[in-house]
Amino acid sequence: DPFQFKDLPKWHPRRLLPTLLARFQDFYSKVRFDAYELPRRCATPLPECPRFDREDTAITERQMQYLWEAAQCALQQQPEGHIVEVGCYRGVTTRALAQAVAPNEVIGVDPFIGWGGAEADYARFRRRVGDLQNVTHERKTSGEAARTWEYGPTCFIFIDAVHDYWNTCHDLRVWGQHLSPGGYLAAHDTDQVRFAGTRRAVYEIADTPSFTLHTHVDNLTILRKNPEL
Repeated sequence: DPFQFKDLPKWHPRRLLPTLLARFQDFYSKVRFDAYELPRRCATPLPECPRFDREDTAITERQMQYLWEAAQCALQQQPEGHIVEVGCYRGVTTRALAQAVAPNEVIGVDPFIGWGGAEADYARFRRRVGDLQNVTHERKTSGEAARTWEYGPTCFIFIDAVHDYWNTCHDLRVWGQHLSPGGYLAAHDTDQVRFAGTRRAVYEIADTPSFTLHTHVDNLTILRKNPEL
């Protein structure tokens, strides 16, 4: 868990060495960026999605439609499943997903610490989802929330947290274990060079027998967990 090193001083060997390795992995990911491209795959028709505040999210309308489509497919197969969002920021996608799957519960995981997680962002998040009865917020890091998970089976997980190789690998691994067979695992920012580590991490898990590619549009990749697992 990358966040377990954050309590150590930056010069501490147990933090310094993994940090240097992580930076090398991101550099390597940029060098081989083109090698980690997944084929494009689109789905039609797409559901209508509600209007949302685009100033508070990097999610496009088309990406939101694909998130809705995958979440609804997931619930058709597992009606009692939970929806998880790892990295909530100001709650735009949290709210949209909650509207898509109501009355099923959406669990938002975000510690609101560090970059993109100031108290002002947390206040916006609370205001945006405060009127929704099917949203629960876990103010924990991704790793801590996964370790203490007590909500039961999940059928759809959207990861939009720290965009580097180390953190994305960790998030895909620990949350992939909580995903029910046949469930959907989505990741944002998978086609930008500055987030090359995220692209590589998603490529590597998509290249395993555990997952198949469901959707890949610009900057959004959605995988499906093998139903036979």
